[in-house]
Amino acid sequence: MNLFINFTLGNYTSPTYLPDIFQVGFKLLSETEVEELTDIAYHHRQKNNSNFTVGNSVYERNFNTLARVIISPKKEVFLVSLQELAPKLVKKVCEKILKQSI
Repeated sequence: MNLFINFTLGNYTSPTYLPDIFQVGFKLLSETEVEELTDIAYHHRQKNNSNFTVGNSVYERNFNTLARVIISPKKEVFLVSLQELAPKLVKKVCEKILKQSI
């Protein structure tokens, strides 16, 4: 199995669905509570056929106060800090890829 990881930003929608590409989307909102952020980021994930979406919400224009969530295809929500984001995302992506290859 060839593995490609494709990161998307903003409202970009891939013109065709490519199942061999593992896609992580990102959604940034402002002043949004975790529940609403989760719903919006999940719909963003569906629209763009992303495997995971990272949802971020900035408060009072202060990027140190971001709410960060990783959302899975089953709408599982993982709250993470800035320091936890990259390692947790890599771990979740690797787990998903290993499941798909078995």
